[in-house]
Amino acid sequence: KREIIYNIPNSVLDGFLETVKENVLHLCNDFESISVVYSPLHGTGNYPVYKTLSDLGHRVKRVEEQAIPDGSFPTVKSPNPEDPKAFSMALDVAGETDADLLIATDPDCDRLGIMVRQDGKYVAINGNQTGVIMTHFILERLKGSLPDDAFIVKTIVSTDLVKSIAARSGVKVRETLTGFKYIGEIIEKSEIEGRGKYLFGFEESYGSLYGRHARDKDAVSAAALACTIAGFLKRSGLSLIEYLEEIYKEFGYYLEALVNKDYEGIEGKDRIEAIMKGLRESRPSAIGGFRVRKFKDYMEDSGDLPTADVISMEMEDGSKIIVRPSGTEPKVKFYLMAKGETNDEARRKIDELKELIEGIVGL
Repeated sequence: KREIIYNIPNSVLDGFLETVKENVLHLCNDFESISVVYSPLHGTGNYPVYKTLSDLGHRVKRVEEQAIPDGSFPTVKSPNPEDPKAFSMALDVAGETDADLLIATDPDCDRLGIMVRQDGKYVAINGNQTGVIMTHFILERLKGSLPDDAFIVKTIVSTDLVKSIAARSGVKVRETLTGFKYIGEIIEKSEIEGRGKYLFGFEESYGSLYGRHARDKDAVSAAALACTIAGFLKRSGLSLIEYLEEIYKEFGYYLEALVNKDYEGIEGKDRIEAIMKGLRESRPSAIGGFRVRKFKDYMEDSGDLPTADVISMEMEDGSKIIVRPSGTEPKVKFYLMAKGETNDEARRKIDELKELIEGIVGL
């Protein structure tokens, strides 16, 4: 009789956690222990994240009420580490511990949310900012030993700041469609063909992978890397927020925003299709005060990527609007990207791009 259920031995989990730890220590072993408050948000991260961080020497305090696996997620409205509201209980614990970082993982432990203690309060950093910090730190630590064919991977809707960071180190950035499976496919293909050395991959939706031990986003390795970076910076009296500010000062202030437009029911489906069709047919050369430098329809011009119902409009100043229907919900997603010499300039451009969306959906 053929077995249909297999028990995964503890040796597999032990080997995975040891690999994650070795990857981080190979990159950086000269860091201080930091104080961390961690919430698994009733999911699977409790043991692997807690053990890995503890083994690395960090002082970890769990949010005990959220450490119990429970599919009804009784203590949160949504177990989503992208939502600052998911950190409410972690913030209560942090008040007792004066923690350096608050971290939370989603129920299947593949996405990581971070809040940083800064000037007496806790400030959230988003998925793009986390990817920027990790990319910059990895390339700085590997300076002088980077292989000629090293590359970073990001999705097309994730921040372009990593392109500037990688270019300074002579490292290529490969782009994929939305979805970490595409990053996993690039890793697999590069290893099979022996072309390119994968360093790091991330997407704006809080998923990343440091190391080649997996083919999907992994919040265990992300938590280990984030805490180790914070511990290294602590030696110099810097926080992750201050490190990010130094990156902005060097490369420019890149800001991103996501705007969702919901369209329910059958009429909503027709409206979504009409918005995408209207953009394809009009191919606008200007939107508001922005002149469109490059209009790209991934149904017709996807390059090496699979065709997709995605439209990208790059403006003359480098700002971008990327439009795609959600694959799981009745909505159109508008990804906005802008760069400025100052944070205020970048924020102003983002606000202007937001105002253009009503005109786009009316096409």
